[in-house]
Amino acid sequence: MTDQKLKELRRQIDRTDMELVTLLNQRARIVQKIGEEKRKFGIDQLDPDREKNVLAGIKAANKGPFPTDELIFLFRQLFRISIEIEKNDHRE
Repeated sequence: MTDQKLKELRRQIDRTDMELVTLLNQRARIVQKIGEEKRKFGIDQLDPDREKNVLAGIKAANKGPFPTDELIFLFRQLFRISIEIEKNDHRE
């Protein structure tokens, strides 16, 4: 692999990382709205059935090369953080 090829691949990773940041913040804004709705109607922040269904969909959709177990781990972390965002209504 040439140095130029490596630099280009790293630029692609950098762009992808920035897209992920944008998408994660977009998701967090939606989570804030969900938190607002749940508070209005007294709905519990945790929804184990929803989480289970989302994880099943992720497992089914993942065609690799990202390992499914690691992807599930990441999404569980994302769910945990999302609950905190729902509760605290972070606005950074």
